[in-house]
Amino acid sequence: MCTPTLRRIAPFCLLGLFAACGQPVDDPAAQQPEEALENTPPGLIVFDEGAPLPADFVIQALTASEQTTMLSTVNAKRTRGATCGTTAYSAAPALVTNAKLVQAAEGHAADMAARNYFSHYTQGTNANPGQRITATGYKWSTYGENIAAGQTSIAAAVDSWYKSAGHCANFMNKNFTQAGFGKGYSASSTYKNYWVAVMAKPL
Repeated sequence: MCTPTLRRIAPFCLLGLFAACGQPVDDPAAQQPEEALENTPPGLIVFDEGAPLPADFVIQALTASEQTTMLSTVNAKRTRGATCGTTAYSAAPALVTNAKLVQAAEGHAADMAARNYFSHYTQGTNANPGQRITATGYKWSTYGENIAAGQTSIAAAVDSWYKSAGHCANFMNKNFTQAGFGKGYSASSTYKNYWVAVMAKPL
């Protein structure tokens, strides 16, 4: 579900342990079957230690205020209800910030910007969103991830997600109770700005 422009978005969600949905069709790694993740070891490497980072790379994590703004922007739509594609979703309870989900989102956003790729799967390690979340110590029962690239503001990133049926459905999923957001930036990367939203429900 990625557009051919410089503003790309892709959703990923996992309900329970095996049922993946909304995977981007242009991402070959997304065609791989899901594996059970309850025994995934912690401490997965986010950055590939053998790959040099670009000289202009700056970890541009969202500030606490920007995290709040992004969460509020998502919740403003989530708590009103939304139509995602042709499916109407009733209002869902507001998501709350979780520091470990923020860590997972920020790590993946920074990694995509640093090493110039766009995928739900970490380059080098091929870790999927659930494994990245698990690596923070968060014990999840279900999770979802939205990624985007090219948007220059929080409002634009969230708006692009809500205009896409799959991403919108991720945000409206009532199974999710917590969230974290991340942004990565590199002037030499294809899309410069990389955004990640991670939603989950703890065990």
